Amino acid sequence: MAQLSINQCQNCGKILAPGVTKCGKCHTEHSVIPTVVNPLRFSAAEAAEYRSQFEEQVKEFPKDSNALFAMGLTYLGLKNYELADEYFRKAVALTPSNPDVYYYTALSLFHHRSVMNLSKMEMDRIEQWLDTAVKIQPKRKYLILQMILRQGMSSMGLNVDTDKLSPAELLQQAKITVQEEDELYEIEQHVLVTDEKTRALVNSLVNGDKAGNTSIFPETMNAYLNFCDYARENDGEWSTENVKKLCDEDARRAFFKVLHEPQVPQKLPKPSLIAPFFKSLWKGALAIFSVIVIIIIVQGFLKWGGDKTIKGETPQARLEAFQSMAEGRKVYVARYRDEAGKEMAVRGPFNDEKVLSLPDATKYSWKVPGFKGNLGKILIILPLILWALFTIKRFYVCARERRDVGKRNQADREQYEREHAAYLDRPSIEDYKLFCSLFAGPNNNGYIVDEGDFVEAALQQAHIAEEDIKNGNGKIFFSCYLLDTDNNNNDCRDPEITLRQMAVRVCVAMRDSIVFLHGIWETESNVMPILDQERLLYSQIANFRNVQSYSTLDLVSHSNSVLAEIIYGYGDFPSLFRYQGVNPSDDLTYSTTRTSDFDEFYNSLVKMHTAYVKS
Repeated sequence: MAQLSINQCQNCGKILAPGVTKCGKCHTEHSVIPTVVNPLRFSAAEAAEYRSQFEEQVKEFPKDSNALFAMGLTYLGLKNYELADEYFRKAVALTPSNPDVYYYTALSLFHHRSVMNLSKMEMDRIEQWLDTAVKIQPKRKYLILQMILRQGMSSMGLNVDTDKLSPAELLQQAKITVQEEDELYEIEQHVLVTDEKTRALVNSLVNGDKAGNTSIFPETMNAYLNFCDYARENDGEWSTENVKKLCDEDARRAFFKVLHEPQVPQKLPKPSLIAPFFKSLWKGALAIFSVIVIIIIVQGFLKWGGDKTIKGETPQARLEAFQSMAEGRKVYVARYRDEAGKEMAVRGPFNDEKVLSLPDATKYSWKVPGFKGNLGKILIILPLILWALFTIKRFYVCARERRDVGKRNQADREQYEREHAAYLDRPSIEDYKLFCSLFAGPNNNGYIVDEGDFVEAALQQAHIAEEDIKNGNGKIFFSCYLLDTDNNNNDCRDPEITLRQMAVRVCVAMRDSIVFLHGIWETESNVMPILDQERLLYSQIANFRNVQSYSTLDLVSHSNSVLAEIIYGYGDFPSLFRYQGVNPSDDLTYSTTRTSDFDEFYNSLVKMHTAYVKS
């Protein structure tokens, strides 16, 4: 439905530009009344009245995109397609992010003709406008018009790009997208459907609507289809059994532990038995080399193993020389040559008589007492013993390390198999998102999830009786969104972060005030969040400023300052759970008081505020 929010002077009814608080006609200040109009539904008298005012507004404020869009809609309602197209193009230049402007531009280009009566150039232009609108926000009416255009082209034998959705695919997508009031009526007023196949598609859509085919869950899940990166192939599917499992907090905590597929553990290499052998061999060689060095040092220091020739003219002189040489040494052999020149050897011990009996030029050999005996053996054997012990120890340590590595590899493998089995058996990402939507919803029929109803909890926290809102024709706006983790990329998010928190917002339009509550629900907890509350009296509010590009509604004071803002959107994704007023038989989502359609809530809010101001 082509609804427009405009500001009018309460005194004379003149349309005022956004932010203007003084009427240029009657010069009254602070008498702004927010009003919602549908130019496509104007009567002839209303069209004449509003058209003149919109024209004045455009002349006075050439860059008022809202007035330009209103002029386009007014001329479209009057079926003056040339002027409608002119104003829509001007509005597009000022608000290139508004998908409705692109859609109504495409609709005006049909000029109340069938696809069969369009030229190929006109078809391409319409297709471009619709493609842009769908890329910004794939509304149901955009998809329906695309379906009619492509089916007409196909019936004429014109080739449709293979990378684009077929008419049948567009029909299926339209069936699971939120329906707007008068969407088919608007199309039928400006597009002739003469082709039998096209009419069959439209009738299928209409009959599907009448049959109440507006299940909230496929619709919501489809809108969030690519909200998270899927770790498993079946993460896009859901089952009642798995959703029920997630009612347990421990099951949700376990879900996050095995959300992503575990990595296959790297098998640790076992230490080689050859390494200790070579290391021991090297150590043994080092020990032997050390012993040799020590012996050489000791030998040099103690003069071990020396030979000395004792000479003396007299036996007494030889004895004194022997005693001087043998001090601190153990002489063990004496060598001399007899008269025939034969070498003779005499072994010790040597006393004075034995020394005196030996001839001149006798050579004596000696050693340090005990060194070449026990100490020498110790110096040789001890390093070999230490080497053997070291070798045994290294082989033992290596064997123990090989055993420990084997046990660790086995434990890692068993843990991986357990985690992988849990990963394959866990609920899907769609199961988790569906649980979150059901937990936040009313569940008054006990559908899958027994807990929940954030709206009821919010009303209790704010001490508001829903019956009073019904009697006063007020509305409760409810929205809940999984938190966006990357504002720059709306394609995919990490479910590990995205699924953990849900933003909850509840706004209540009452007779004399507006109450808005907001908070964050930690999805692993069964405890509903305590929502922050704010309340503003209508007497404090001069008008409302709907900033669609940021999905916020500014509550503006009489001094034109923003008192507060209501955030009603979150990125490109709809509320995870949505109330709807389409199918009364749907106990879970149908409500005459609660809504997740912000336009419906906004209309109710404007009416309540207007009634309060007039009273």
